[in-house]
Amino acid sequence: MPVPGPHPRSGPAWALLLCVIAGFPGARPTPASAQADTIVVEVVDRGTGRPLENVVVQLPEARMQAITDAEGRIRLEGLGRGSYRMILTRQGYQKEEGDFAVLRSGSVRLSLQRLDVSRDTDRGTVVGRVLARNSGEPLSAASVTLVGAGRRGETLRSETGSAGLFEFREVLPGRHALRAERLGMATREDSISVPPGAAVEVTVHLSV
Repeated sequence: MPVPGPHPRSGPAWALLLCVIAGFPGARPTPASAQADTIVVEVVDRGTGRPLENVVVQLPEARMQAITDAEGRIRLEGLGRGSYRMILTRQGYQKEEGDFAVLRSGSVRLSLQRLDVSRDTDRGTVVGRVLARNSGEPLSAASVTLVGAGRRGETLRSETGSAGLFEFREVLPGRHALRAERLGMATREDSISVPPGAAVEVTVHLSV
């Protein structure tokens, strides 16, 4: 019988899972049904089992992203039943991604592997979405820059996909100018603060 909640597909399993999410590069999600479910995701350190705050959790096909709280948890609401690709990133940890199937509401516990302690761990992460101000629809092909935020003070650049998502990793802590622009729309610039080792989530609205 199928296990309720997130359900494994095929491939090598991640460690320390209550419900396995299997890595399967190149797999495509199957269409989700209209049934809406809620999945609670908990992310822990693979070595210590302690909850991990500031983990960026992305479901690109569902146009969802969130950042774990102090208990290492997020709630993904309104998911249709079907298969999705999940991406987990956190500064100082190895990036993980895999596919999972939603059969009903439930919970899943995932783990991340800490990187070599000799690497910089004070860098931050910035994730966000670019939306149309009037309709709230995600905007693809928007150019997003983070001025002077790179490891050597260089400007970081990203371009949104169909879900309007962007991400910057290895961001220097401090205050930076975030600029978003898209052909035919007005350029927007905001100032954001990135604490050491933290993940910051922003939403940018562009208008004609």
